[in-house]
Amino acid sequence: MPEWPSSSSLTWRRLPDLLAQAGFQLVEAGAIPILEIGHSGWFSLDMIGAAGDAARRSGMADEEVEAWSDDLRSRYEAGDYFFSVNRYLFLATR
Repeated sequence: MPEWPSSSSLTWRRLPDLLAQAGFQLVEAGAIPILEIGHSGWFSLDMIGAAGDAARRSGMADEEVEAWSDDLRSRYEAGDYFFSVNRYLFLATR
């Protein structure tokens, strides 16, 4: 069985091939979007802290992370906020 790659966006692009290498047949694939506009959601607001922590670990200065976080939260409060992300679902059989 092939070694599982590290978590990255490239992993998901390669997942159909990785499944085949592991002996699976891809049956179906789809995207499940999350879209938040204005005050329409909470998913992304819960992720701000985790994203800030990741940015710090990557070398971003605390002041820059805090400014970014404050900007996002203030935009949300003002109704001037946009967030979109896709989650991917793969169905495979062996």
